[in-house]
Amino acid sequence: MVWIIPGILLLFLLYAVVQGIRTSHGLSKAHKRLSNYDVKTATLSYGDVTYLDEGSCEIILSVHGIFGGYDQA
Repeated sequence: MVWIIPGILLLFLLYAVVQGIRTSHGLSKAHKRLSNYDVKTATLSYGDVTYLDEGSCEIILSVHGIFGGYDQA
């Protein structure tokens, strides 16, 4: 009975460590994938805008919310 709370805390701590490792690995993989894009930056009066210029077809401009970049479109 005395070991229930420390046991639960230990399990929670172990879970948090495992999730931290998985998150770090996932972010590393995402950064590697995103580094393959040829990103361009346009400096506008209200700040920098990053964009991709890919392909040879008609141009499509896709604009989304105020937070995020090409990696979240």
